[in-house]
Amino acid sequence: MATVDRPLPPVAAQITAQHGEAHLHTSQIREARAHLAHLAGDNASAVGWYLHTARLRATVQGPRHPHTAHATRLVYSLWRTLRPADAQRLGGKLLTALTEIHGSNSPLAIRTRRQPASLTAPAST
Repeated sequence: MATVDRPLPPVAAQITAQHGEAHLHTSQIREARAHLAHLAGDNASAVGWYLHTARLRATVQGPRHPHTAHATRLVYSLWRTLRPADAQRLGGKLLTALTEIHGSNSPLAIRTRRQPASLTAPAST
């Protein structure tokens, strides 16, 4: 499972070590990290962490669980608030995650694909 590019704080690393990567407590602590990034105004990092937690929730609770659905709606809504450069950098990852979790015909995947192609195409490096 892909993680975000920043190291975990000690408490998150401790919970991950204690419970493992695919555990609800791990998802919850990483969701708290996403929320803190959002509160700090770093929405691009928050989207990365929320994408990670949505995937964890889909693994632990299943794609049809209400908390998984909430997590994917949250990350989609936050992604829409990003600056264009950040939205483009994360758009492909968002679309991939939504498709993996809910399928290519899910309402969120369809809405994401309807965004300008420049936002959901992988950024050129």
